[in-house]
Amino acid sequence: MGEVVGSVDNKKGMCLSLNEVSISLALCVVTTKIFSKMFLFGKIVLSRNFTPKDVEQTCSNLWKTRTRVEPTNNALAGPNTFQFFFESGVDSKRVLDHGPRCINGHMLVLLSWSSGFGAKELSFNSIWFWVQIHFLPNDYYSKVNANVLGALAGTVVNIELDELKPVTWKKWIRVQVDVYVNRPLCSGCFFKVANGKNKWIQLKYEKLGTFCYLCGMLGHQRRDCSLSSLVTVLNDQGILFPLFGPWLNLSSKYASCFSGKSGFSAVVAGEIEKGEGHGDAVVGGEMVLVGEKPPSPVSKLRYTVAFAGGALSTRLEASRSMCGRASRGRGGAQVRSAWRPKAGDVTKEILCS
Repeated sequence: MGEVVGSVDNKKGMCLSLNEVSISLALCVVTTKIFSKMFLFGKIVLSRNFTPKDVEQTCSNLWKTRTRVEPTNNALAGPNTFQFFFESGVDSKRVLDHGPRCINGHMLVLLSWSSGFGAKELSFNSIWFWVQIHFLPNDYYSKVNANVLGALAGTVVNIELDELKPVTWKKWIRVQVDVYVNRPLCSGCFFKVANGKNKWIQLKYEKLGTFCYLCGMLGHQRRDCSLSSLVTVLNDQGILFPLFGPWLNLSSKYASCFSGKSGFSAVVAGEIEKGEGHGDAVVGGEMVLVGEKPPSPVSKLRYTVAFAGGALSTRLEASRSMCGRASRGRGGAQVRSAWRPKAGDVTKEILCS
């Protein structure tokens, strides 16, 4: 029998190596230069998904410039991750440096474009805020102390303080901080002054968007939180107060978690109806305070904190319904009733943030 020329295996396709199917391409210098000036990556810190069309329309109106928005092809970057194209490098730099970084009340993390961005390079772990340090005595004003306090919130980038010119000082120190989005916001801390007393330092965040009044995390509200109870803090008299609330927002009328202005419910309800809210109920979301008293100890629930779940209209209806049940107090003055939070909302306790 003669020699067999071929075999069944020879009919199979070839297996090409990586080198055999690879070529070399050069980066386009012009494109790289344009992209580095006119292109940003962004991620909205929120569990609910946004469409590129909605983001494009909102951002174009908010930033006062034409912006094209497309979803990223980066699966590891997660949902709500977009590419932002600008018509000029000036607009791109202005948005990156100054914002606003709040889309419909939700925080937007922005990154500048860099050649070769891949799945591992797209990290949206932090967003920068200007944080104000309140109630620090003037004799403690220093960049060293500001750095220590700012580091409680994240990585300190810049400190606005001229130690040699007290005439320029304000009632607070302003610190630029990279805040980690996967950690609770820092509300503040106690420190011991020279006379041995404990003093509370309150941190306030400029242009703060949606965050949870239960856990202090960005990106969700109370109804979506895994915690079933408030995080609380003890004051110097051992009384419990809620740690997270509207006082973290600079626009809030509350000075700290231990004090605030009276008449909060009337102010908030009126401004929500006008569309002029401070961000306490609109941006912060879930907490509605009723009565004519400031933030009160958690142990005295008859007039303190009320949570109204659901949409904003639900909270407004709840606020209005309170007026219908109002009664007359001493001297004919109207006294509002108050809701009580669920029993599980007042259990978790910590000493400092």
